[in-house]
Amino acid sequence: MFENRKSEEFLNRIRAEMAAMDDDIPEPDWTEFRASVRDKLLSHSMQRTSEVRRWKLAWALSLMAFVGVSTGVIWNLKPGNKGSDPVLQNSVPQILEVSEWPQTGLFDDLVQLGDNEEAQLRQMLEAEQ
Repeated sequence: MFENRKSEEFLNRIRAEMAAMDDDIPEPDWTEFRASVRDKLLSHSMQRTSEVRRWKLAWALSLMAFVGVSTGVIWNLKPGNKGSDPVLQNSVPQILEVSEWPQTGLFDDLVQLGDNEEAQLRQMLEAEQ
């Protein structure tokens, strides 16, 4: 029992010291703490909005560049444009006006074919099949 009394006194002394230490700790200023948290949150949100603005600007510039390049390519592909590629101009099929169509019929042209022309036509038709 003697030891129990010693340990009890020792524990009481430690509790008293800890209670004294609790009184030494000042109460935090909660308004200052809330203000600092609010300031940090606002600074993060401002950084996010400026980052979003930069992304919007980058997307807008990319879109404008894409539209500009596409327009330039399409502009240069027009068949009447002097600066366009002559290979592309030759690959565009010639469309004849109705007045320029030949007046003879297809069957008249076939009847007038010579033997060599008839053989060539037959070879072309068979090759297509």
